[in-house]
Order: sequence, then structure tokens, then C-alpha cells
Amino acid sequence: MQGPDNTKYLTKNATGAKSESGAIFADVRCSPYVKGDPAARSTILYGHNMKDGSMFGRIDDYGSSSSFYKAHPLIQYVDAAGNGGLWRIYSVRKSTTADSVYTYPVTAPYTRRVASWSAQSAVDVGFKPKSDGWSLTLSTCTYDRADGTGRILVQGELLESYSNGDAGN
Repeated sequence: MQGPDNTKYLTKNATGAKSESGAIFADVRCSPYVKGDPAARSTILYGHNMKDGSMFGRIDDYGSSSSFYKAHPLIQYVDAAGNGGLWRIYSVRKSTTADSVYTYPVTAPYTRRVASWSAQSAVDVGFKPKSDGWSLTLSTCTYDRADGTGRILVQGELLESYSNGDAGN
């Protein structure tokens, strides 16, 4: 889902009702993932880092344990329209809201951006993204910065795409 800005779904669920946990949503500046759309080469999904483990509440586990990555090396993301895919994680890292992943409009070449993100990974995943690939970033807050700008980013490269609900077929 994608709202008119990057704040609506921080406090509202998918139906628009008020919710402390909000909803997982795509950055308003990203083109929603659609197979074959070059404008959608890099999508950011936001979700709260819930202490009860819901939403993106388990993302911290990637940075604290390589065994968690080994047990969960893939992300499956399918949007409400049935478009999405299976992604292999290539980077797990802590950063801030000033990270280049949040920079729009994008001016650096895709190859340089993903190489930089991969090199910053706190977990050696043994995998480097392709220069012609497609990236998905999961972004959530961390609780380690007093100024509230801390983020943990889990980034994956598209392995298999789905269009209009053909996931798993």
C-alpha cells in the first residue's frame, strides 16, 4: 500500500482506522513494484519495529545474529494488486534517516548505490547484487539513537517476480 505521504500509515491501518502499529507501506516517492517498470528498480517499505515482534519487529534479529539471516535469507513481498516477488537479502545494516537509500530524486547510478549498500552490510551474506537487478528495502526505526533518526535497513535483490496475483504459480 502507498499513501499520499509517508506519514498517513504510521498511525492508520490498511483500512484507514487509527492504529498504534500503523501499516506496512511503500515510500510515496517510489514507483510501486510492477514487473518490467524501470522506475520501480528500488522500492522502500516502511513498518514499525514493534516490541511484540509484529510488523517489522523481528528485523533487528538480522543485525544481531548471522544465524537468523541463514534461517531467513529471503523476503517475499506482494502488494495489494498482486505484484511483487521473492527477494534475496544482500545487506543488513544500521543507519540514519540521512542514508542515501532515502535520497530522491535518485542521482547516483543504481550499480554504485547497491554496491555501497552491500559493502555496508553488518552481516556477511556471501551474495552481491547484480548491476541490472531490482532492490527492495525494508526500513524501520531503531531504539539506539536519542534523536530518533536511527534506522535498520534490510535490502534484497529480486530473484523472481509476480504480476497480478501469480505468486507461487
